Amino acid sequence: MTSDLNFQIEEARKAFHQLEGRRKSARERLHKVKKQVDEYESKALLIVKAQVLAQMVAKEVQQALAFHITNLVSLALKAVFPDPYEFILRFEESRGKTEALMLVSRNGNEVDPYDAAGGGVVDVVSFALRICMWKLMAHPSRNVLVLDEPFKMLSSDLQPKAGKMIGDLSKKLGLQMILVTHEKELVEYGDRVYFCKRGNRFSKISRDDQQEAAEEGEED
Repeated sequence: MTSDLNFQIEEARKAFHQLEGRRKSARERLHKVKKQVDEYESKALLIVKAQVLAQMVAKEVQQALAFHITNLVSLALKAVFPDPYEFILRFEESRGKTEALMLVSRNGNEVDPYDAAGGGVVDVVSFALRICMWKLMAHPSRNVLVLDEPFKMLSSDLQPKAGKMIGDLSKKLGLQMILVTHEKELVEYGDRVYFCKRGNRFSKISRDDQQEAAEEGEED
């Protein structure tokens, strides 16, 4: 009887030690898990703070960018149109992405550039935005900008103002602009003009003074 009791006590002691070992192991694992949770919470807090900081910096950059672009495009519109529009660049959040909304305003009315005074406004805005993109390039390859029919939708009476604007910007920015155009009003503002005449098989290129000489020869 005593031996059975001793055996049961010994078995109970073994079971207790096993359970105690499991309890200690569980406490150690729990401590590690809590430590990991604390680390993850700290990292998550840092990530949230970093996201907030990045959003603040992004907004400041967007505001500064919008300010400079808006001013330059508005000045271009003012240089061409007698009753100029003001350019508006607005950044909006949509579906987790930042979108740039471009509008023009006159007398407090905001409209899409395509709905404002025909395509001439779009031509001027597009030209000014290309200048902005060139200025914002970190390492522009060269100070040359090639433009193909940049003001084809602008009315003929406003073409001279566009030509003068191009000349002024070219000098102020040190930017050479090469224009391909059929607009005679713009041609008059070019520092150097080349004429392209289509032939049967090849196109003939001549300078403005050569073109004048050829025309005079034809008259004789």
